[in-house]
Amino acid sequence: MEKPDLLAKRVLELKNSPVGALVRRRMRELERNPDWFSELCFCISTANASSQAGLRFQGKSKGKLHSAAEAQLRKWLGESGCRFYRNKAGFIVLARGKFDSASLKKRVCSFPSERDARGWLVENVKGLGWKEASHFLRNVGFKNVAIIDRHVLNLLNEYGLVRGFKLTKKKYLLAEEKLELLCRKTRLTQGELDFYLWFLKTGKVHK
Repeated sequence: MEKPDLLAKRVLELKNSPVGALVRRRMRELERNPDWFSELCFCISTANASSQAGLRFQGKSKGKLHSAAEAQLRKWLGESGCRFYRNKAGFIVLARGKFDSASLKKRVCSFPSERDARGWLVENVKGLGWKEASHFLRNVGFKNVAIIDRHVLNLLNEYGLVRGFKLTKKKYLLAEEKLELLCRKTRLTQGELDFYLWFLKTGKVHK
């Protein structure tokens, strides 16, 4: 069996296991997510950091992201284990000067495709790269952009779908194309597939 087919087989086995039920529940939860700005800040906080650190920050800052002083944001980010917490606090302050949840949702939903929305986010929200912008879109209910972090990239290298570990924009989009082929084989969206690939590398299903 070719390596990419072996990866598809492993994902399908998970899809039909209790992990699949957990992923489907996570996707339903994300589709109901009411706080777009909080998710944007979560994704800013997770750049070069773990999702667990981002979740800790999200818990500490809940309901206070628009009112907290930049120094307080730095404190929460640092205490949560988010790297580059000084820069990230500044990025959040910049973002809240432009958006709240309603205006952010309106702008993102104005684009004809999720990829167009992602490109706009990367260009207009300081602190978001391709992975973080894709992560944000998945976390507010979109499904068709790939979230390629180091865990997923390692897996793609392991199964011969891509070569190398440095993610330029060109490499990111190429990897996304490879994952689209895997989506077709497993009948999953990119957003769903990410949960399974992440589980294969970490044994966890986090947003």
